[in-house]
Amino acid sequence: RALAAHEAHGDATHEDRRTELLIALGWAATEAGRLDRGRDVFRQLAAVARERGDGRLLARAALGQGGAYVLAEIRTELVDLLREALDALAGAHDPEPEDRRLVARLLARLAGALTPNPEPPEPLALARRALAMILDESDPRTRIDVAVGAGSALIDFSPPAERIVVGADVGADEDAV
Repeated sequence: RALAAHEAHGDATHEDRRTELLIALGWAATEAGRLDRGRDVFRQLAAVARERGDGRLLARAALGQGGAYVLAEIRTELVDLLREALDALAGAHDPEPEDRRLVARLLARLAGALTPNPEPPEPLALARRALAMILDESDPRTRIDVAVGAGSALIDFSPPAERIVVGADVGADEDAV
């Protein structure tokens, strides 16, 4: 309803508000189990991000597209969008904290999206890189997102001690949120 009201009464200067409403709609659909609807919304957002040349929005669309973890399924569309978003955010010599958080989340989600994989070195390396990026991270939601994504890649092929630490960290951060 908020999106319909905005479109009925908003104007072109309110595109940022429309974008935020679409992100909320995509997440609401995903969290309600309407995965196809959520994915459609995040596809729209990815197209808007490409038109604007907005790497952050593309990253948010990619993370939304991968918001639901589906076991034993590698979706090429998701993998490609995550890689595209990483490329869009790459190159900043001194990235802002928000970009750094997005990159860590994208790496972790890509690691999970590439699992199961008959060649586990790539998802394992991505997961470990994402976890290394958040060692000094103060935002518990970012740490949780990264740990969940990385953990889904580590679960089958990493040593148990490595998996236990990631799981314990998620538990501690959930208490903080």
